[in-house]
Amino acid sequence: MKNITLLDCTLRDGGYLNSWDFDKSFVRQYLLAASRAGIDIIEIGWRGTEEYFSREEYGIWRFSEDDLIREVTRGMSIPKIAVMCNYGMINESDFVNKDESPISLIRLVCDSEVIHSGIELLQKLKDKGYEVSLNATGFSNYSDDDISDLVETLKNSKLDYFYIADTYGSMMPDDISRLMSPFLEIDNLKIGFHPHNSFQMAFANTIEAIKLGVNAIDASIYGMGRGAGNLPTEIIVTYLQEQFSDKYNVISLLSFIDLYMMPIYKKIQWGYSIPYLLSGFFKCHPYFIRDINDYSKYTINETWQILNKVNQKNPSTYVKGMVSDIIQNDNIGSVTKEYAANFTKKYARIPSMSRYRGNSKNRTIDYKDRHIERNFLVLANGKSLKKYKDKIDKYIEKYDPVILGANYLGGLFSPDYHAFTLSKRLVSYAKTINKNSKLLLGEYMPEELIETHIKREYEHILYEDILGPDFMINNGIISSNCRTISTLLLGVAVIMGAKRVHVVGMDGYRNQNEELSSDLFYQESEKVSNKDVLADLNKWSHFYIKSISDYLMNKGGDGVIIMTPTSYSDFYKGIDNYIES
Repeated sequence: MKNITLLDCTLRDGGYLNSWDFDKSFVRQYLLAASRAGIDIIEIGWRGTEEYFSREEYGIWRFSEDDLIREVTRGMSIPKIAVMCNYGMINESDFVNKDESPISLIRLVCDSEVIHSGIELLQKLKDKGYEVSLNATGFSNYSDDDISDLVETLKNSKLDYFYIADTYGSMMPDDISRLMSPFLEIDNLKIGFHPHNSFQMAFANTIEAIKLGVNAIDASIYGMGRGAGNLPTEIIVTYLQEQFSDKYNVISLLSFIDLYMMPIYKKIQWGYSIPYLLSGFFKCHPYFIRDINDYSKYTINETWQILNKVNQKNPSTYVKGMVSDIIQNDNIGSVTKEYAANFTKKYARIPSMSRYRGNSKNRTIDYKDRHIERNFLVLANGKSLKKYKDKIDKYIEKYDPVILGANYLGGLFSPDYHAFTLSKRLVSYAKTINKNSKLLLGEYMPEELIETHIKREYEHILYEDILGPDFMINNGIISSNCRTISTLLLGVAVIMGAKRVHVVGMDGYRNQNEELSSDLFYQESEKVSNKDVLADLNKWSHFYIKSISDYLMNKGGDGVIIMTPTSYSDFYKGIDNYIES
């Protein structure tokens, strides 16, 4: 293995967490530890000016002036010093000639849209005597054509380094060769890699890059950096020390972490987290996660929805306000237990919002415990019901579940029970009910309507026609209408004695693009299109799916499992898990 240039960017990347406000005495201890560890280049901070950055908001290492660098390095034998700059926020005149500066390397961050202009600026800085590096951000989003164009541009430049940055932490080891190999063929250009750790792949990706022949690697002590952080310097030094024991010394870094980094970490934590894993998955800037976290109320499922929308917009970098716009325009949120309880108190006495059958509690519920310890399958009406019919048939053949179906089923399946709670749908689809299916009707349907359209036996589903309460069963009566018939049938399955409840066709009211939708596998004459209504349906349905699932779990059964693709993704387990041997 050839020698690797190791650049430590603890102060620069870690500064995102404390606005680059590192104490000078801390920095001297850091420089000493990094030097003893065998680090080749220390990126001491950003170079910026008051034209773009306020000294009231940012610490001294957001400016990294030459006199400050001389002060903290005085009397020390240290590696080369580098600074980083943002293209568009720096000018050639912000740097004196190299022989008047303690800085050796200037690195310039550019997104794909300004790379050519960035190279022109770097060339002017190189003419002043500095080594220069172009750091391309968002590189995992580059197409093969983008890479080919950039290779040709770099061949004609006189840069010292070109750095590939895994800005969103979304790269995998299998990506490294495709993204880096074309650049390694450029003569007289050192290729560097700046990994992020959203997927905990920073070290694995680095090893792959080293094997491929990369020249330089970035890391930060204890992985300090925004989002999920960076490749920890102490890990890559431990690896390199095995190959080059006379150069590297990890003990100096571990001692520094113990004495100086841990007190900072206890105050400002960083590193792996589920939200930053999602930012890597959706290849978006970690600041979008920060914006979501500022609301302090969104679940992982909702965070997934928001980032999916960000990904579709494909911003090349962070866009302030985008998260807020998505949340407002797409009505993202959930029904919490507190909200549901308050909703119940607010609307319980309004006749249009709640209906009770006073004699319901005295009725006999014949289907209670009718199928104790059986598996149940609930058929909802989303597009996936038809798309996955063959697999659903295999599931039915294998497990012989009790099948509950809702509304129109189009002859796709013959359920054991066919249910309706809305008069309009009963009138429209009564003739499609299989003669072998038992009929379940919501108890609030008008008796005269039933007598007119139904000439067969049926049973009533007993429930309180209100939203808000947690799912409960009182003498076989469900505590709520559960917002939709398909969700209500989950509760009916529990009353009938279900050991586990699986669901198909419950796609939810958000499509794969996280757009609000009420698409069914068939067309209805009146389709719900109002976004507020769809969002309400989605939120309440999710609330009751979870409430019913928790009820099942508390009674010793499995939770609810949705086996076809669904926007209620926290309940999803693909049907292939059940039908494949």
